[in-house]
This record gives sequence, C-alpha cells and structure tokens, in this order.
Amino acid sequence: MRSAAPTLLVASLVASASASPPTEWANGHWYQVIDAPCLGWHEARAAAEAAGGHLATIGSSGENHFVRGLSSYFAIWIGLYQDPDAPDFTEPAGGWRWITGEPLSFTNWWVDEPNEINKGEDFGHLNAPWIGDGQWNDHRPEGCFAYAIEWDADCTGDGLVDFGQILAGEYRDTNGNGVPDCCDAGTPCDDPCPGDVTGNGLVNPVDLAALLVDWGTAGDSEFETDCNEDGIVDADDLAIVLAEWGPCS
Repeated sequence: MRSAAPTLLVASLVASASASPPTEWANGHWYQVIDAPCLGWHEARAAAEAAGGHLATIGSSGENHFVRGLSSYFAIWIGLYQDPDAPDFTEPAGGWRWITGEPLSFTNWWVDEPNEINKGEDFGHLNAPWIGDGQWNDHRPEGCFAYAIEWDADCTGDGLVDFGQILAGEYRDTNGNGVPDCCDAGTPCDDPCPGDVTGNGLVNPVDLAALLVDWGTAGDSEFETDCNEDGIVDADDLAIVLAEWGPCS
C-alpha cells in the first residue's frame, strides 16, 4: 500500500467549521455530519455519493445515537426514503427503504410518525435534539437540513473501509472522490507502484520500453508489464506508466 498524505477531500472536510470530523463507529464504518450548507434530500444524497459514501443508514439504536451525536443542533438527513413502487407501499407507513437496499430492520420514528401530514413527505431525517432523542420524521425533500455521510466501501477487499485507510495515508486518493486511486485505475492495491515494471523504484523510459516490447501479450516476460493485471499489455497499462512517471513514492 502506498503511503500518502490525507487527500484534499479529507482535509477540506475535516477543516470545515460546519462539519463534524470523520469518525469511525464500532461497525468499522466512518461517518460525518455536514451542517452547512444545508441541503435538500436529493442534493444531500448527491453530495454524499460525490464524497465516496452515501447518506447514512441506521441499523440499531447505538448507531442512531452515534450519528445524532455528530451534530449538536440541526436535523439530519439520512438515507431513508419511501418507495411508491414497493409491494408494501401504503401511506404513510409502508414502503420505507434504505438507499443501499439493506433491510429496514430497525426504526426509530417519533410519536405519530410517519404521518404524511403534507403531500410528498417521502424522505427521512433525524429530528433536531430538542425533538425526541434522535427520532425520525418523514419530510418533503426540499427541507434545509444537515446530512450524514457514511463510508463503508471496501474496494481493496482487505476487510477494512477504504475511507479510513485514505485518512490514515495508506492509500492515495488524488482526485478526492473518497475512493483509492488503485481502485479507480483497476490496479492491484497491494502494489505500491504498478508502473515500475522493472522493479527499480523508478518509472522511466526503461519501464516504457519493456512495456512496448510486451505490447499485446499477456505480459508474462521477465518484467511485470501487465500493470493492471487484466491479462493483456495495452493502453491501460501505458496510462499507468505515464501517470506514475518518476520516482515511486
């Protein structure tokens, strides 16, 4: 794994006075509540996904309490919505789903909620602290609330959430999308410098020449020219070599 400083994405989130710091919970997932700018549900969902996560899904009272505690004032959008096409859809209590598709095994509705008191109240949020104990309310999507991001992806397959490893500097995330660069590029994440096909710690014309010699083959010569290990030495491998040109870091 390549060591790197925290990314611009992570640095900007942590530095923001309107955001809680990214925090790991007992399930190994990472969470952050963004208080400002406040967004509607759809905008909050897009913002969470652009950061490499998703609006938080809540599976237990402990998780609910943890997420609620990340913001001291605002109501918080979560990844809960009402699906009108669901087989169990009825107003107001049927068809509620998590955006991840995981089972809705835990609920924490406020008294007499959901109630569809206004048409279109199809999106869930955690109430502000003075209204219940992080209990849920259904709301129209244009409400101006904080939102909770949850990171749980493990594209590297090592059993750890990628976002936490990016924060720790274990993986590089140069484009700030919350996904390790190795996953974006389709390269092995346990290879710190896949463009260094000759293994001398430097990506230079020697690596380029070796790659061109193996062009169109499976890359099974003396050098590891199939940088992304997809079975053929081609333009994707050339792009990796060019992107990593210079000393391996």
